Amino acid sequence: MEEELPQYKCHKIVGAAKITALKDAEEGKTLVFGEIDRHRYVGSNWLDQNRTMVVGGYFVVYVDGYTAYSPAQAFEEGYTKVDT
Repeated sequence: MEEELPQYKCHKIVGAAKITALKDAEEGKTLVFGEIDRHRYVGSNWLDQNRTMVVGGYFVVYVDGYTAYSPAQAFEEGYTKVDT
């Protein structure tokens, strides 16, 4: 972490699922969330913005609807599952 930058602690609640597989789809990919038996199509623009995505990381949805990829270690160290 760059020492000259202020530090922040995350306190957001997000929706997220671990990516367990990727399937090719027309002009994109289908992310498979095997632990919850769900999937989600993402287009080529999303894939371009999330080039570091690999199986084992997390698909994250923020309260405003913004979606992103988070590497597993960063996500698991920063978030704890909550009961809803």
